[in-house]
Amino acid sequence: GTCNNSRCIAHTDPAVEDLERGTVVCNKGVGALYRPNEDYDFGDIYCPACLTTFLPARVAFRECSVKIDFCFKGERPTTLQLRAPWTDRCAELGNEDVFKLYTSLLID
Repeated sequence: GTCNNSRCIAHTDPAVEDLERGTVVCNKGVGALYRPNEDYDFGDIYCPACLTTFLPARVAFRECSVKIDFCFKGERPTTLQLRAPWTDRCAELGNEDVFKLYTSLLID
């Protein structure tokens, strides 16, 4: 996502390219049920540099196998099984250009 704090190093570091300025990652790890909606509501998704909460734009998976239960607003619930390979590439859920409202999102 994008850190909302314009004074954060994510915005001010001269080494950061203009297209990526403000972009941050919240690493949640694996091994437990992850509920991004609730984590956001309770302030558990935050910039690692300045601790300002931010709205996640997408979820990336690397070196794991997950089950994702989700429901977009106005649609039926769906379950997705995802296996992210043991490589340098990530599998992604979401798209920064298209914001979708999840009424439910559980990652196990």
